[in-house]
Amino acid sequence: MSKLFYCASCRRVFEGGASCIYCEGKDIKELVKNSPVNILGTKLKGRILKMDNNVVRVLLVNENKERLIKEYEANQLKKII
Repeated sequence: MSKLFYCASCRRVFEGGASCIYCEGKDIKELVKNSPVNILGTKLKGRILKMDNNVVRVLLVNENKERLIKEYEANQLKKII
């Protein structure tokens, strides 16, 4: 199981590294369970349930307040601060 990180400046989620692969920022932090995330390209927001090899299970709450569990790749997520 590899760890996932997010950049504090652009808030994008990625797998390991010393700097952000999107904005080349150096301020990266580890992503932990129950962290709030946004799915890029949608209005869906949720919390991380499980992380496994660049695949993340997210507990989603959609516009109708329905709870769903879906899997996404790490590059489709953005950290909500």
